[in-house]
Amino acid sequence: MSLVELEKPLKTAAAGQYLGYSLQQLRLCHHLLRVPDGDVVSLEYFDDVAVHRADGTVLLEQIKSAIDGNPAADRSDDLWKTFANWADRCVAKTIAPETTDFRLYIVSAKTGDLVHELHAAATPEGAAEALKKIKKLINTKKPNAGCSPHILRFLEAGEDICSVIIRRFQLVIDADPVEGIRELLRAGIPAEALDDLCAAAIGMARDRIDKLIRDKQLPLILATVFRQSFQTFSRRSNLTNLLVSTAPEPSSETITALVDSAPVFVRQLEAVDATSDMLVTASSGLSKFVAKLSDHREQLLAIHDRAMAMRLLTLESVAAGIASSLLHVDYETAAIRKLILWSKAGHAPRILEFEPGMVNVISGASKTGKSAVIPIIDYCLASGKCGIPVGTIRNTCSWFGIVIDTMVGQKLLARREPGEARQTGDMFLLEGDAVEVPTDTPEKNTTADSVKRMLDELAGLSQLRLNPDTEVGYNARVSFRDLVAFTFQPQYVVANPMVLFFNADTTEHREKLKAIFPYVLGALTPEMLAARWEIERLQKDLRRKEAALESVKKAVSAWQIETQAWVRNAIELGLLPVGTQIPAEWINIIDLLRRAAGANTRTAFTSLDSIDPTLQQLGALRQEENEAAAELAERRQRLSEIQRLLNNSEDYGSAVRIQRDRLDIAGWLRTRTQDSDDPLVTLGDGGRDKLDTLAQALAGLDVQIRTQPGLSDAFDRERLRLRAEVEAATARLANARQTIALLEQRSEQVRAATYRQDRIERFVGRLEQALQSFDRADDNSELAEEVAGIREQIEQLRAIYSETQVSRKTQNALRQIENIAATIIPTLDAEWPNAPIQLVINDLTIKVIHTEREDYLWEIGSGANWLAYHVAVTMALQRFFIETPHHPVPGLAIYDQPSQVYFPRGFASAEYEDRPGRTRDEDIAAVRAVFEALGREAIRAKGQLQVIVLDHAGPDVWGEIEGVTLAHEWRNDQKLVPPGWLDGTTASTT
Repeated sequence: MSLVELEKPLKTAAAGQYLGYSLQQLRLCHHLLRVPDGDVVSLEYFDDVAVHRADGTVLLEQIKSAIDGNPAADRSDDLWKTFANWADRCVAKTIAPETTDFRLYIVSAKTGDLVHELHAAATPEGAAEALKKIKKLINTKKPNAGCSPHILRFLEAGEDICSVIIRRFQLVIDADPVEGIRELLRAGIPAEALDDLCAAAIGMARDRIDKLIRDKQLPLILATVFRQSFQTFSRRSNLTNLLVSTAPEPSSETITALVDSAPVFVRQLEAVDATSDMLVTASSGLSKFVAKLSDHREQLLAIHDRAMAMRLLTLESVAAGIASSLLHVDYETAAIRKLILWSKAGHAPRILEFEPGMVNVISGASKTGKSAVIPIIDYCLASGKCGIPVGTIRNTCSWFGIVIDTMVGQKLLARREPGEARQTGDMFLLEGDAVEVPTDTPEKNTTADSVKRMLDELAGLSQLRLNPDTEVGYNARVSFRDLVAFTFQPQYVVANPMVLFFNADTTEHREKLKAIFPYVLGALTPEMLAARWEIERLQKDLRRKEAALESVKKAVSAWQIETQAWVRNAIELGLLPVGTQIPAEWINIIDLLRRAAGANTRTAFTSLDSIDPTLQQLGALRQEENEAAAELAERRQRLSEIQRLLNNSEDYGSAVRIQRDRLDIAGWLRTRTQDSDDPLVTLGDGGRDKLDTLAQALAGLDVQIRTQPGLSDAFDRERLRLRAEVEAATARLANARQTIALLEQRSEQVRAATYRQDRIERFVGRLEQALQSFDRADDNSELAEEVAGIREQIEQLRAIYSETQVSRKTQNALRQIENIAATIIPTLDAEWPNAPIQLVINDLTIKVIHTEREDYLWEIGSGANWLAYHVAVTMALQRFFIETPHHPVPGLAIYDQPSQVYFPRGFASAEYEDRPGRTRDEDIAAVRAVFEALGREAIRAKGQLQVIVLDHAGPDVWGEIEGVTLAHEWRNDQKLVPPGWLDGTTASTT
């Protein structure tokens, strides 16, 4: 069968199981890179993957893939089988539930409601409520069907164990298990090398565990040893040795002081649980980099490839953000220098040039390709889909590209035309101080994902997710792709009352944009985000320890009521003197109980000298009892076998006698035919020969019958002997047992002494446990000090991050943006130029504030108003971004057809008619006011803002405005796609 013919997998295929096992290898690698020094990670030892922590606690991780269903559904067999297995291990005391974390890791977007409730149940009360819901899942009519037997097995462990498992249960849902490893490796590694090193790390972890299993050793790997080996491998494999540092190695005191000062990069590394090795490496690299920055700069200037120089700096110092900020003054803010089209027919590339720091106008008639400029730029910036219009442009162009200025030089980003596909990841990247556009068609040398990561690094975006609790969804880490919402204003957005930002017309992009707004406004900085992660980690730890402390305090509170009775028991058992008085003060009672727990229990026992002979005799009798029982069992077995032989012998003798009776006629016939010449006798076939054969057989049977009585007699004698021995052994066993019973009845002292000894030992054990719980519940106990220490750490971190602080900073930033917009709106054709506005993040729109009411953008009329507010808000945001140091949003704004609200058919249209109260000149003045506002912002930004306007309006409308320049004019057969490329096609381009 060929591969083409095999359209469906075989029934015996196990893709799901294979994926599940490969996930184990990924999670093994993830933990080896993430856990603290001293921890050990195992695979298929305690669970799918387990982390054996240095403090004695354990993390058990069960890994599930949703390729074949929903493993976290409320009635999932896999879910409850996992819980049942955990409970079985707790009952068997393989693991201690109080020191074990139970984690279910799922690669899925599907779960049930109950599993989330189990994840949130951190208190005994929450666990009790969860247990009630679990019990309702049992099918009482068919307890052996579905998930019911697994739930019953889980509940059989007892409510105490079940409650602990639920309280220590964690649910982790992930969309891309490899991304977690990338996040751990991303710091200090070139973007193009990240995937290769990620695959190397996974393979190294897999090979090491496979070797241990093949060598029949325990599948355990020490994380510190693995990381050291991987760091050695990565140093040999990346580019760090191309730029040799001449700075001396910093002293250990310098490194320690730098780490203790907790700068931003240290807190960020600690927030992602970076190891001490990573902190030392980062601190050492940063110290060397700062000490010899001038030497490095001279070396870098000798390298022609500016992008390579920046990557080398990043590798020299893990603090890539600091290196970027130090070199930030060398380059202007990101701007588009060129837009390039490559022809499918082999024509020379079409290159459009733009000026940075200016308003660049592409003026042209309809259907010339103006509206394709934004989709082309967006596509080259690694968008998730190709929005370039189908038709002429897609039919004639093979690749699209842009040249951008960045703080580390120019970059050419080109992307292949996807054909019939939605998009393609094939991209071409060229870097340098001033790149030259290749005349030949580009060839793929990178991917869209790699370009995204590069743009993220250039923007200095944090690698941490916005919300530590979620690994997927709208709270994922901020990406450069999210920032283009503040850059593009395509034709369907620029005057849209329902949509204020690019891509905000879809739910996914709207929710993500709302989530990142505080980060974009600077209200949530990378330092604050790192603090938030640390707070979240500490709060989880605090909840566990507070629950443990509260549980101990409740137990101690209940024990306090019984302490006087415990003192009396101690006196009764001889652990305290008989005349001991029970004090009234609680602390004095505790001191008495401590004395009792520390007493010599041997002095409390009754002397065994007088009863030692009795104990020895009992021991001898029990030994005799065991020997008699063994002998009796052996004799009974042999007697049973003899009886079976006798029975078989009797059966055999009966069968032989029946045969003899049947053959007895042969003797009579033989005597009748001897010496007879009777013709009747000779007529038979064989004659006397057959009678002789029968007679011989009869003689043989007679021999067997004669020997049968002898065999039976021998077996009968053996049976009688064995029966006598059985009776003797039975009598001996009965005698021993009777003697033991009589001796025990006479020796009550033996039983009393034994019972008293056991009772004292049990009492002392329970007393020691109660005193330990009392010590743990004390405000000065180790557990209480840990709780207080965590609370103090959280309070310190709340000085850096708190929801109130983020909200306050967000509102302050919004007020600044609204005040900036209030200075721009009066210069535009707005109906209420002096009415303040309010930027509403939750709705991603604005409100116009009147004296008596507030109107949303969609509630006010007139396209002129919509355009004015779009321009004012987007320019206000750009001014705010530019005035914020090192802001990640690029200083770029592109507007498509802003004049359409005044001239929907274009300026040259003969169908224009003056509207009531408006003349053509007034509309032209309103359009000119838009260009003037954009020009003023470009001039104000002093080269840090580039604006591109795609419009019908020509220089006669916006000419002689400071800061505005004509980039290209497409009229009279001049279009985005040169006429020579068309080859007879007539499809429209816009």
